Amino acid sequence: MSSNVEQIVSRKLAEAPVHETPFPYCVVDEVFPRDFYQDIQENFPDPSELIPLEDTGRAMNYKERFVMEFKDECLARLPAGKRAFWLGLSEWLLGKSFRAATLNTFRRYVEPQFKNVPGAKFISDALGVEDMTNYKLGPHTDASRKVVTCLFYLPADRSLSEYGTSLYVPKSKDFRDGKGRHFPFPFFDRVLTVPFVPNTLLAFVKSDKSFHGVEPFVQTGGSRRLLMFDIQVRNADLINRDSSAKPLPLS
Repeated sequence: MSSNVEQIVSRKLAEAPVHETPFPYCVVDEVFPRDFYQDIQENFPDPSELIPLEDTGRAMNYKERFVMEFKDECLARLPAGKRAFWLGLSEWLLGKSFRAATLNTFRRYVEPQFKNVPGAKFISDALGVEDMTNYKLGPHTDASRKVVTCLFYLPADRSLSEYGTSLYVPKSKDFRDGKGRHFPFPFFDRVLTVPFVPNTLLAFVKSDKSFHGVEPFVQTGGSRRLLMFDIQVRNADLINRDSSAKPLPLS
């Protein structure tokens, strides 16, 4: 089943049209086979099996975000059945084949970033994520080590559609940021929000203008479940990303 799922997801990524405004991204509907999506729903970790993102050392000030890292000690918290499911999924999700297929989708946008980085080494990373009420994420471009980000939306139904990831452009048109700093919403215009509906994938290329975020999630008692997959580069400090544009006016 796992190899079949990988082939289907890779094919849908390859066939998805890549939009260039406001930065390269694609959206894939029904990205997983329906029976596999149901398996994800049934095997998603309970809240007690997740840990605060802040406890992982990956980021601070994310008090409403809880995660499952794809590490042995984290998966060991899961019951045997769930653990077997996520181990099977991680075998292809974090494998070389899927990483290559994802990079190939955005090849024309990724390759120029590495023209001065001979022998760049790519790695994969993933998190199971659950965002609770009051979660929000100001416009940012992602950490400099990231190359491509894939957000697999995992809601049970369409009731949270308005809380998808949004894409932004700075009101100061020349502004760029390659370091992934987070900025206040009022200094950006929201271009679009990719609806948070079941079995949807949003994938995009990290650049110095890939501003994205999540508008305040205010539904009481609700949660946003997703699977985050990133392709990263080890020698991120050498990537050819121009961050010399005018600074964003914050006053």
